[in-house]
Amino acid sequence: DKGDIDKAMYHYNKAIEIDSTYTKAYLNAAALVLQKEQSIIEEMNSLGTSNADYNRYDELKIVREDLYKSAIPYLESVYKLDNKNLSAVRTLRNIYSAIDDMDNYKKFKAIAEDLESKID
Repeated sequence: DKGDIDKAMYHYNKAIEIDSTYTKAYLNAAALVLQKEQSIIEEMNSLGTSNADYNRYDELKIVREDLYKSAIPYLESVYKLDNKNLSAVRTLRNIYSAIDDMDNYKKFKAIAEDLESKID
């Protein structure tokens, strides 16, 4: 529930405040933020073709983009601390694609491809 999510976010942010190099706290905070995406997508997918539905879809698209943007600082922090963290790199690539930030999308796409080529 929302109280548990808020409490978890508080603790992740507190952990980051105590140890700004603790990448798991950044990753978990980003995952918590992005967890909200599923209900938005489900609602978007359930909409019909009326004008009201189109308007609601546009509203939800903005909410989803704001959600993505709020996860970026956590993921960028992970990347700065651990530039080989493929999970953070892939998620950043996907977010930048979704919000039409093509410069950053291309940057993280190239980084992801480089890291993936080095996996044994």
